[in-house]
Amino acid sequence: MKKIIIMLLSLITVFTVISVSLYADESEKNKMLYTYEPSMPILSNDSKSDLNYRVSVLQKEREAWLNQVIKYNENLYGQSVSHYTEDSDKYTLYFEPKKEERKETIVYEYQLSKVEEIDQNKWGVSRIEYVKPESKLALSVMNDENTRSFIINGVTYDYKFTYYYAWSSGYYRIEKKSFSSYASIAASQLIKYTIDKLMEKVHWVIQLAAGTLFDSIELNLPIVAETYNKYFYENKVCSVKKQGSSTWFPTCQIGRRLSFGWCWSTARLKTTGEPTILKGPVKNGNGIPPTNYDSQAKKPYFDNNEWMIRKAVETMSTGGYADVYAICITLE
Repeated sequence: MKKIIIMLLSLITVFTVISVSLYADESEKNKMLYTYEPSMPILSNDSKSDLNYRVSVLQKEREAWLNQVIKYNENLYGQSVSHYTEDSDKYTLYFEPKKEERKETIVYEYQLSKVEEIDQNKWGVSRIEYVKPESKLALSVMNDENTRSFIINGVTYDYKFTYYYAWSSGYYRIEKKSFSSYASIAASQLIKYTIDKLMEKVHWVIQLAAGTLFDSIELNLPIVAETYNKYFYENKVCSVKKQGSSTWFPTCQIGRRLSFGWCWSTARLKTTGEPTILKGPVKNGNGIPPTNYDSQAKKPYFDNNEWMIRKAVETMSTGGYADVYAICITLE
């Protein structure tokens, strides 16, 4: 599994939209996580055979192909495929979550101000989408509308989208505000709840942090409100393969980030007057990817498959393209 994300963001070396070299020269290629699964079978153009017969043959060929790519990817990523779906545009493989060691929660007393670097072993894959040659997406990106293949500038390509994910290495402070007393807080006073510009009322943050201990707080003494975030990162990678080639090139990568807020408060207890740190409940993700996040940020074109396909082809010979919130590094 350690080799998994050497590909996953070997594309990236800086913290903005970037274009970098995938490998220094051809001899370096095999050091990256290029993949080598076969192309999806296409409908035979043998005009002597009945169309229904050719369709039935294609169905059997794709069933065999699907079993092959499932085994290939399970072996490659060390994660089992839980199930797959098929529609008119694609086959999608869904993977069981990557097993992670339980560790103590890490809290950073500063705001994350750059793209986060995460140990490559922490990344997993949630799903892979193999685009069908006869799909609407195929027709939208090719130049020749009279053919059902991925032809761009005279070259036929295959495409897939791989979704990698990782959690941040801990919680990062978003904002900290101090007040002379709870009563001094204006009703409209706001505090940043996530780095993605979500705001909440300070009263709510303090109450959530205190929970059932709120009635035990001395409200006429100084009080502090703090917010922290952890992040779920998802990086969507478009890989392309030329007709006749055995290699998939991961050349376009776009990311999104889901934020999970955490409330803290420092107050004084009525009984002793001593300061105490109160921490609200920690919210954990409800799946991969989670849907119970507090806010979401996406890089441009994350949802635009056609744009990503064209960018992947465009940058195959110029090093690739990446615009993400988190990168994977080799810590050896």
